[in-house]
Amino acid sequence: MILSSEKEDWKLNFQYKRTSILFQAFDNSCLLSTSWLFL
Repeated sequence: MILSSEKEDWKLNFQYKRTSILFQAFDNSCLLSTSWLFL
């Protein structure tokens, strides 16, 4: 049980990190495009 729960935690952590990285990249691209508008 402990091993399976650890595996699930790792999966959730990995998905969370991947989505957060994707959102950060999306935010960065949005910031870049908006900053280009103001230049």
